[in-house]
Amino acid sequence: RLLRNHMNDTARIFVEVPNFQSVWRSIFGSNWSMLYLPRHLFHYSSSSLRGVLRRAGFVVEKIQLGHFPGMKTSIYHFFGRHSLSPGVLAVLLFPLQLLLDCICRRSSVIAAYARIPDKQGSSYPAVE
Repeated sequence: RLLRNHMNDTARIFVEVPNFQSVWRSIFGSNWSMLYLPRHLFHYSSSSLRGVLRRAGFVVEKIQLGHFPGMKTSIYHFFGRHSLSPGVLAVLLFPLQLLLDCICRRSSVIAAYARIPDKQGSSYPAVE
């Protein structure tokens, strides 16, 4: 809401967050790298992200699935180790991650495109 109050009537926002319904959260549980505690205080599904944006006064134009190479870090967390950067192993594992994301239809991140509603009730053109 604070962001919305500082935007002009034609502004749009793009928000990308980890997908709490990701197949990787199901597999790794509390070792899922995208939990990223204590920095990620809230976690979202497509529907909850849409709801938060609507309650903040935005019109959600589009929800899009995305991918982040977090499988290596999740594996490290599972074995009690920490990984500071994605590195070569993350790049090598990323095709497998993409394949499973597509098969399960549950991506690692979700993105929302939103705008302020038109005061007259009509819509701006949708984001392509």
